[in-house]
Amino acid sequence: MVLIYPVVETKDFVYGHRYGWLTALLQAAGGLMLRPERELGNAFAARLTLRQYLLRRYGVRLDGGVIMMDHGIMSQSFSETFNMPKTPKNIVRIYKALDINYGVAFDIPVRLGNATRDPAAKRAKSVRELSRIAAEEGARRLMEMAEEAARINFGGLVPVVQGLYRDDIELSAEESVRIMAERWVSFTVAVGTGGRTLTPQDAELIRIAVESVERYAAKYGASIRIHLLGWSSPKSLDLNTIRRIYSADSLTPRRRAVEGKAYVIEGGRLRLVKASEIRRYSCSCPACRDPVLRSYVLDPSGARRNDVRMVHNVYVLQQYLASIHDTPT
Repeated sequence: MVLIYPVVETKDFVYGHRYGWLTALLQAAGGLMLRPERELGNAFAARLTLRQYLLRRYGVRLDGGVIMMDHGIMSQSFSETFNMPKTPKNIVRIYKALDINYGVAFDIPVRLGNATRDPAAKRAKSVRELSRIAAEEGARRLMEMAEEAARINFGGLVPVVQGLYRDDIELSAEESVRIMAERWVSFTVAVGTGGRTLTPQDAELIRIAVESVERYAAKYGASIRIHLLGWSSPKSLDLNTIRRIYSADSLTPRRRAVEGKAYVIEGGRLRLVKASEIRRYSCSCPACRDPVLRSYVLDPSGARRNDVRMVHNVYVLQQYLASIHDTPT
């Protein structure tokens, strides 16, 4: 079963605590994905871990749960948030200081093209050149991050395989696994998607990346788990690729919750319905099992308490993925 890490904001912990659904979120989600934002910058400036900051600032006790953090695609935003340049070493130091379980390496999200705003990407004069820069520069940055992570004892570094062509993907995959395997026996490797709806070509490149990571893990004697970055839809990959993925982060569960929509499984298919329609379906998710939280799930208004629909959406997505994972080939 693929574990879903919904992309959240720090304030989601606060509202989840206030309205009683934070525990349900931690129970339903495989983990939670954060990106640079003001509250994280405040915690870093105060020299507090994320959990310490939430407790002292908001009285929120974040017990358990796996927290993953991405560096974000905007270098300027990162620098403004943490008041320091966005460099490979600084990113690792922030992950360590905030006590994040898993921190995504400083990659170039090549599928975003010019939208990456990455200084290294600006050198590319073509898509082909951008793909090679993403692979080579990503490996260089990963080496620097791995050295720093080993020095300060941060064991949650997550390399990212990037590339738009098979040979670049192969290079990125091998270098990612090799660099990590020199320091750790087991680790997670991410595959980038660009956070958009996948085309058949995108899906094929992801398949190549996943298979490459597995092959190089065997070559270097590493135990790996594969994480998919920014997976927008579970319907976009073939079954054999899905079965190889351990976890994936996605904006979709939270985004649909805020829109007043929720997922249901009907006739073996995943459907998106209005919140008020969920009452026609039975659900055993941590939110729907609680009468009070269930009332929030069904409330179509945009009140923050109703963001508990995110819990329902994560649970249903994971149940759907589990069902197709077990489908005979």
